[in-house]
Amino acid sequence: MNCTLLIPGLFWARETADAVLSGIELPALTELLSRARRQPVTHGTLAAWLCASHGIARQRDWPIAPLTLAHDGVDPGDAYWLRADPVHIRVERDGLTFVATALLALSDEESQALAASLKAHFEAIGIAFHAPSARRWYVNAAGTPDLVTHAPDEVAGRDVQASLPHGDDALQWHGVFNEAQMLLHAHPVNAGREDCGAPTVNSIWFWGGGTRPRVATRPFTHVWSDNAEATAVAAASGARTAALPGEAQTLLQQAHDATPEHLVVLDQLAAPAAYRDADVWRDRLAQLEPAWFSPLAAALRSGTLKRLTLIALATDGGVRFDVTRGDLLKFWRGRKPLSQLA
Repeated sequence: MNCTLLIPGLFWARETADAVLSGIELPALTELLSRARRQPVTHGTLAAWLCASHGIARQRDWPIAPLTLAHDGVDPGDAYWLRADPVHIRVERDGLTFVATALLALSDEESQALAASLKAHFEAIGIAFHAPSARRWYVNAAGTPDLVTHAPDEVAGRDVQASLPHGDDALQWHGVFNEAQMLLHAHPVNAGREDCGAPTVNSIWFWGGGTRPRVATRPFTHVWSDNAEATAVAAASGARTAALPGEAQTLLQQAHDATPEHLVVLDQLAAPAAYRDADVWRDRLAQLEPAWFSPLAAALRSGTLKRLTLIALATDGGVRFDVTRGDLLKFWRGRKPLSQLA
């Protein structure tokens, strides 16, 4: 069988990578990458890569919203949908920094209370809020707005000002964005979160807009992931989906050869890379070596795997590494440290 590892945040920033990686032993990963055949990846965000690899055409955005809405149990029909995820905008000296939903630990009860207030406020102007998940909120509106947005992984840890929606209808949606912030600021849920020392939900983030797309290809027969976007796209393609196991050995035992093309989404590094949390990033990378890279390298040597592909995503693009059993025998391709393989 063939296996593809999709790994956002695999590479640390070049200027400090050597220092951050000091003391981490990654023999399997560096051997795999050093002896692989590599090529650039054009689409660096997770949503863009998922859509492009499944033959989903870009609308004004990559249309993730209707796909994850279906994954969350709501039929998107033919309407235009936008993700309107609950987020925290942190005021700092140099600007307003985006803090993604996953870091807020928002409960279902908090989510429903906040979303209910937004729904009541905006339904009068024809914008309907839906919150089928604490992490994923949605809006739909009549027609198809001329609006281009940015996915959260493009903005995480960065100033939001340059990444607000743009297009002919952007001003209207900037107004919704600002009104939502004012409403959330005064909400009792946020008062309770402040009392507990938790970050408030002080904004929403519009992204992934579109109508339900045609999924043209099914590049993978089985997708292993805890990421909602990856699972939603996979399910729409007809692939089998399952939660991410704790280690590669579990996957290899369950997979056998019945489903020959596997995608594994390892997104544990994405958040610490985006928010420049070197300690967490180091710890998680070190854990991936024995759990995933070493067993898969062994499976490649034994012939259990025919091909292993590692795709390292970054907001400015990425790199694809393809390695076979024969590639591992090419000892003259010396092993390089991870900091030199980006």
